[in-house]
Amino acid sequence: MAAAIQADMNNGFARLERLIAQNHRDTTAKYDNLNKKVDKLDKKVDKLDTKVENLSTQVEKLFVIAGKHQTSIDELNAKQDKLFVVMDAQQTSVNKVVADMAEVKKEQSSLSERLTHLLAEITKLAADTAKGLEIWAEKTQENVTNRILEVRDTRYDALMKELDKIKAKSQPVGPYNRGIGSAQSPPGTPGARPSLYPAPRT
Repeated sequence: MAAAIQADMNNGFARLERLIAQNHRDTTAKYDNLNKKVDKLDKKVDKLDTKVENLSTQVEKLFVIAGKHQTSIDELNAKQDKLFVVMDAQQTSVNKVVADMAEVKKEQSSLSERLTHLLAEITKLAADTAKGLEIWAEKTQENVTNRILEVRDTRYDALMKELDKIKAKSQPVGPYNRGIGSAQSPPGTPGARPSLYPAPRT
């Protein structure tokens, strides 16, 4: 009985040893497999670290490039601001030129009206003087004729001086008056005035 129990115990211990040995082998194999997997993962991690380092280097380069681009953008913005200032100044100048042109045209229009009125007065004076001279000449009143001539010359000289002033003002004085014509001088000796009246009868 005792021998049978001892045999069972020995068998049990032997089986337990086999189980322990088998478990050790299985565990060792599992650890080996895990170690291999860990090695593979370490290699992958190393590759990832390398990629991360490369990416970090590229990111730094991109930051450098971005900084240069930002500097260029800032310079362009500064130039643009300067251009806007210049454009504003030019627009102000253009507005002033337009206002000056309008003022000059207004003054030219006024001078033209005065010139037309003055020419009408000169024509009327010439007609009146010619008619008066003809009447008084027929009556052979030389003193009256001379008086008429004196009055005529006085009024004629005053009117011609006013006409000369208007002509001088209506001459082009700058780029704003381009295209506005001026009165032409009468043919003959420079500065000579045309004769609008007949010569006095003697």
